[in-house]
Amino acid sequence: MKRLLITLFSIFLSAHCFAQKEFYIKEVLMECSIVKGCERYKNRIYELKHQTLEIAKIQEKTKNFLAEGLLNDLRLQVFEINENEAKIIIKMDPKRRVGKISIGSNISDLNVQQLYKIFPYKTDDIYDAQKGIDAQKILENFLLQKKIVVEKITILDSYHQDKVNFNIQINIKKVIRIFEIVVDCQDDSIRKKIVTSFLKAKGKIYDLQEIKIDLEQISNDYKDNGYYNFQITVGEYFRENRDVKIILSVNLGEIINFHIQGNHVLDRKEVMGFVKSFVRTNQGKFSFIELERMINEKYEEYGVYNTNVKTKIRAGVNKLGRKYTNYYLKINEGKKVPILTHIYYGNEKWSDRKLDSLYEKKASTMASRGFVDRNYLQQFSNIIKESYLREGHVFAEVSEPKIVFADNYQSADVEYVIREKQQVILEKININNLDTDTAIKIKKVLINKEGAPVNLVELQTDLQTVLNKVRNEGYYFADIVNVNDPKLLQFDLSQTSAILNIDVKTGKKLIFHEVVVSGNITTKTEVILREVNLKQGDLITHEVLEKIKDYLLSTGLFSSIKILPVIQSRKEDSDLYYTNLFIEIHERDFGSLEIAPGFRTDIGVKLATSASYNNLWGMNRSLSLKLETNQRLDFDSFDERRKKEEKRLLEYNAKLGYEEPYIFNYPVAFDGEVSQIRRRYYSFDADISRISTLFTKLFFSRKLSTSLRYKLEEIKPFDVTDLKDQDDYRIGSITPVVTLDFRDRTINPREGSHLMLSCEYAHPAFLSQKTSELEINFMKLVSRNKFYYSIGEVTIAAFVSMGFQQNLASDTDTIIASEGRARGYIPSREVFRLDGTDTVRGFDDTEINRLDDAQDSDIAEYVVGDKAFFSNYKIEPRFIVAENIMIGTFFDAGRVYVNSFEPLKVRTAVGLSLKILTPVGTLDFDYGVKLKRESYSGGERDSFGRFHLSIGYF
Repeated sequence: MKRLLITLFSIFLSAHCFAQKEFYIKEVLMECSIVKGCERYKNRIYELKHQTLEIAKIQEKTKNFLAEGLLNDLRLQVFEINENEAKIIIKMDPKRRVGKISIGSNISDLNVQQLYKIFPYKTDDIYDAQKGIDAQKILENFLLQKKIVVEKITILDSYHQDKVNFNIQINIKKVIRIFEIVVDCQDDSIRKKIVTSFLKAKGKIYDLQEIKIDLEQISNDYKDNGYYNFQITVGEYFRENRDVKIILSVNLGEIINFHIQGNHVLDRKEVMGFVKSFVRTNQGKFSFIELERMINEKYEEYGVYNTNVKTKIRAGVNKLGRKYTNYYLKINEGKKVPILTHIYYGNEKWSDRKLDSLYEKKASTMASRGFVDRNYLQQFSNIIKESYLREGHVFAEVSEPKIVFADNYQSADVEYVIREKQQVILEKININNLDTDTAIKIKKVLINKEGAPVNLVELQTDLQTVLNKVRNEGYYFADIVNVNDPKLLQFDLSQTSAILNIDVKTGKKLIFHEVVVSGNITTKTEVILREVNLKQGDLITHEVLEKIKDYLLSTGLFSSIKILPVIQSRKEDSDLYYTNLFIEIHERDFGSLEIAPGFRTDIGVKLATSASYNNLWGMNRSLSLKLETNQRLDFDSFDERRKKEEKRLLEYNAKLGYEEPYIFNYPVAFDGEVSQIRRRYYSFDADISRISTLFTKLFFSRKLSTSLRYKLEEIKPFDVTDLKDQDDYRIGSITPVVTLDFRDRTINPREGSHLMLSCEYAHPAFLSQKTSELEINFMKLVSRNKFYYSIGEVTIAAFVSMGFQQNLASDTDTIIASEGRARGYIPSREVFRLDGTDTVRGFDDTEINRLDDAQDSDIAEYVVGDKAFFSNYKIEPRFIVAENIMIGTFFDAGRVYVNSFEPLKVRTAVGLSLKILTPVGTLDFDYGVKLKRESYSGGERDSFGRFHLSIGYF
């Protein structure tokens, strides 16, 4: 016996030691019981290869696959190749999914769409054999309710790879068909219309439910046209062969028409709307008094009192023999009633003046103008009470408003009765089941304070604050257990002081162990893991999981993401619990082909097409090809020569791009691009060959980003007006950029700011041209900043941008006589222009880019050998008028400068903006009007204004 125990102990010890031993996984094999049934696991399984892991760790990882609920069975085999290397085989038996479902019948006109809806399986469901047992019964019962006699239902399932396909054949023994439809109606014309609408049902399978739906629609149509007493009933008469004759009995009732006069405050559509609704609700039965009272009450909702209605009635029979009753309503609209005084009874703590100030602060538009607004007056009772509750008057009462009208509704007084009662002081706040330091720290951020009046209104907010703070300490499942307990706020006998008792159930404190990913068929697991950015032992909170979800969604790879914390084990000698994060994702389609025709006021009609794939090798790398061409419809942005020539030329941009979000597994994004461009400028056209690379790094929860761009361009001008622009040249530059993004959201933000600072440096060291005739060496500093602030439903958006550039060439004095320029200068294409993001709405390109000099020349005509500047300001109040539509007004200002900077010397415009919200931004329709039109030395004069169509940029 002793020897047996020693042997068993040795076997156990050996197995335990083997499980704890680390192996280099040299080979990984996956065996799947179903062809293509284990594709979703392939990436995660083969990622084990070349890792060094304990056998226990491998077992834990594979066990997580079972936890997803998509496998019937999983087995792990580990083979020791040598002392430190192993081969593992994972055998999987996946659950099948439902594939194609087809339903057929020997009756051709059987409504099989209804059967698809009730069939217990849907395509892509997990296959459950039990549902198959119930499926036949479900179909039989449904058909029986339709009075369809079934001879046999055959459900055949077949397997194809990981799918179960269903072929359902329904043999019908007998159906009831409609052999005749009779409409019993006194009006022959209406009878024929109803008969016509049911002709399609004749000879079809009888379905009483479908007929009732059609009759309900007919009934509504006739009621909308004045037949408020319209009724239609169904009678069934079955023949011996069980086919059915349908008799529809129609009671039209009289036609009721309304003719309205005298309405001015409310338009005819509004009045007719509530009159018809009233009559339909009462099924055409009402008295004059009821009708007049209803109209008066509706007007009072709009603040118009003492409305009276004179009603005339005329009954008869029209040319078609139909009875009618015409109601002629002459509305004598009342008027808005001014409030003379607000009278408050019982207020001692708050003065009348303070209450009046509160009234004005919260008032509706009508109330703020001094008129009676019954809805707001009733709301104000609650506003007064809430204000008292905020100051500790827990038992305060405020009456409904009493409106006392003067004779003929010339004015009104409004009375409120207030019972303030005693003020309650919060003596103490007990946050139970937390350590003292944590409780003190939480108390400091609560709205309610010890020794201050109880703020009952903010009590719920404080409870939520306590909960959030505790959960952010790592107690993920924390809860407040006495929220609905009457003793949550415990009063003393005099009810002048209270104690707030908050009982917190902390639950387990969760720390991160590892991530388990499900659903990534194409995407490599490491793509998900690098967005999680947690280390083992980090606290898991709701806030952390929300950030992880946002980061994963921002990759653009997934249509949905679920993250669930699952406790694994308790850490030794502590209350911390190791927790795995189960992340279930659904992948998007990674390839896309887009064709986008469009129009812009600056570049005319355009056509863009792009083809891209966004998940190369499952690593979130993307490759894209974009082609864009446009044809300008006018020549307003060109110099005088080019305007007169009216030469048309297709512009284009062909771009091949590659993006790598984590270059060399480091959190720096790489964006490479090669493009060929043909672009039209003010005084020349140009072909541009460009290579650029961009490196971007995000910091501090992605609020701060830094980037560095290198760009190399070869520019070949043609159709040149100025000799200074005729030479080919090359620009190589680097541009560091710093961005701070504090917006509440990137699309249509309402709060926050977006700050950007960039500095482009073009220099021969970066392959910019340097020859005996041309040296390109300059710097360009640009700051663009957006600000958002909301007041109620109105968002005020502001945009401030400024730029400074300086020629840094070593030779700015030697003049190239043939071209009228220095050897070192800034090419006109690189000189600031107010366009694109910096457009001043209301101006075209040639108007806003003129210098303030004696010649009124365009900045493109000027040889910039020293400095250039620009400033641009916009402010735009905007508000939403429909779900995806905003309107706003704007004020824009800006100017370009050479050699001296005068940021307050700007051109200005105002205008209106209509914005259509889209998932990628806003589509803006703007019209701007210049505040001051200028005349120029050449005899031209500014236009009145300009329309702009563009994609929103702020």
